[in-house]
Formats: sequence, C-alpha cells, structure tokens
Amino acid sequence: MNATMTSYRNEIKVGVALVVAALILFFGTRFLLNLPLFETTATYETLLPDAAGWWTAAWCA
Repeated sequence: MNATMTSYRNEIKVGVALVVAALILFFGTRFLLNLPLFETTATYETLLPDAAGWWTAAWCA
C-alpha cells in the first residue's frame, strides 16, 4: 500500500467517525431530553377564518 492510499484510508476513517459522532450527539440529546428518538414530537394546526393577510384586508376595506 502506498502513501496516497493510506492518506485516503485515514480520511475515510475520520469522515466515518464524524458521522457517527453527529448521530450519537443527535440521538443522545433526544434521549436525555426524554424525546422520542424516531418520531416527531408535536403537530400543530391552525384554522384561520380569513388568511388573506393584512395587506389585502387593509387596502380592500
């Protein structure tokens, strides 16, 4: 194995380590905050009687 191949191999190891560290950070914080790991936390819906906006309502009245 030559030096170029070894440097690529080391870069791949570092890249994989960074991805694993990011996943551990993400799932670890969700676990410690007692949030579901693979689900969304909440869904909010809003029912508006008139969604035309301020600009349309102010100039059409």
